[in-house]
Amino acid sequence: MKDYLKPHVLKLTFMINMLFLFWHAVLLAVFGYEEIWIMTCFNVFSVLVYIYTLLALRKHRTRGVIQMMYVELLFHMIISVICMGWECGFQEYAFGILPIVLLGDYIEDNSKLRLRSFAMAASVVVSYLLLAIWSNTHAPLYLFRSPEGTKLFGIINGTVTILAVCLYHLLYTHIVLGFERGLIHDASYDSLTGLVNRRVLYKQREQIQKLEDYCVFMIDVDNFKYINDTYGHDTGDRVLELIGELLTECKYKMKKFLPVRWGGEEFVVVYCDAEIDREEKIRQMEDIRRRIGELRVTVDETEIGFTVTIGAAAAGEDETLDGLVVLADSRMYYGKGHGKDCLVFTHDEWRNI
Repeated sequence: MKDYLKPHVLKLTFMINMLFLFWHAVLLAVFGYEEIWIMTCFNVFSVLVYIYTLLALRKHRTRGVIQMMYVELLFHMIISVICMGWECGFQEYAFGILPIVLLGDYIEDNSKLRLRSFAMAASVVVSYLLLAIWSNTHAPLYLFRSPEGTKLFGIINGTVTILAVCLYHLLYTHIVLGFERGLIHDASYDSLTGLVNRRVLYKQREQIQKLEDYCVFMIDVDNFKYINDTYGHDTGDRVLELIGELLTECKYKMKKFLPVRWGGEEFVVVYCDAEIDREEKIRQMEDIRRRIGELRVTVDETEIGFTVTIGAAAAGEDETLDGLVVLADSRMYYGKGHGKDCLVFTHDEWRNI
């Protein structure tokens, strides 16, 4: 099974098994009261099967449980229709089996197993058709004590089956949509720092470019390769995490401040607050640079510091956001070549800062 599906499929399968266990216990009581012993004994078997499946789910044996559910429901449908007839509604179990087969097919990566799922679905359809033919040519082996009881049981049995299928599909849809939201989140956020990635920035590109007074800052960790090579990649990851935490803190304290994990040891900040002039944006980013320089990573009881170099560009220096990112990147590299641990800007309006 695909790893990301395990918790969702386990939860869904557990809930469906609980429902089936409850309903088969009800059937056991009904057939015991009616003294239809073949159906009583079969429902004893069914109850034991679902108790076993719940225990198996505790060990995460989801695939085996789905197969057992398929076998039990298929045989239950066949035996019940032969014994009790078409009016009791057991043929509608076919509509409960097919979603189970669908789930089994969804969680498998193996094409051979998917072929088996197709064969399982086909067996359900064929069994349903054969039981329809049987019911038209053969009388039920057993009857309830009253015809009204048969009709009432058929209505209740069919209703419970429909409710079970609806519940299954609702839960299934909930799982799929939840998984889709998870994929969207994973595609938009960096798992290490928790910051959005460049994909989010590109989606907001046109909206940002309409603003008149925004700034772009390219942030790069100084000597990051040395940190990785000397202290290990875990230390390098912790450096990036700390920077991400600081930028996230700034995001919530400052208006229209968008920090982005650009890739590797690089971050981009797009600062769009129109109430703050360019000079103040620069001062605030300079303060962030100093705060980053005060952060420490502990390695073998030794505190290690690190710094960043920042390149800045402002709206008006280029017509596009991409152009400003390139400009900020080039200024950041200029700062790398002239001592590092600095913020580089060359716009004429900023020279007096």
